[in-house]
Amino acid sequence: MIAELPSVAFEYAILCDEVRREDNGKFIHIGVYANNILLGSFPSSLRLRLVTRMEPKKEEFPLGFRVRLGAETVMFFKGHVSSPLLEVDTSPTPEFIVEFPAPTTLEIDVTDEDFDFPEGDKAKWTPLFQIPVRQKAD
Repeated sequence: MIAELPSVAFEYAILCDEVRREDNGKFIHIGVYANNILLGSFPSSLRLRLVTRMEPKKEEFPLGFRVRLGAETVMFFKGHVSSPLLEVDTSPTPEFIVEFPAPTTLEIDVTDEDFDFPEGDKAKWTPLFQIPVRQKAD
């Protein structure tokens, strides 16, 4: 497990440019970021998707994500998970756009606490995904 909360355990997280679902239910991950994000110049922006595989420990719970660049929180998104059969779920987050002013580290944290905007930083956050953002060498 890469992250474990009281309500859910995360088996993996994939950051990519796009996710498509085939007619047979399989996912296609396009533009997967493995070791770092290389950008041609700064400032720059990217449209991203986070795909997670999670194993719920409760039937219903809130679930939130926080996106940070270094120590600065740049966005939150949240929802509610309902899994009456406690099935393992693999699903992408909504698409989100991140503006990168300079080289940094992109960090995504997760919480199963309910929170209100803009007070989200007061929730207890658990690191889920981290990747360096660098300028591509010429």
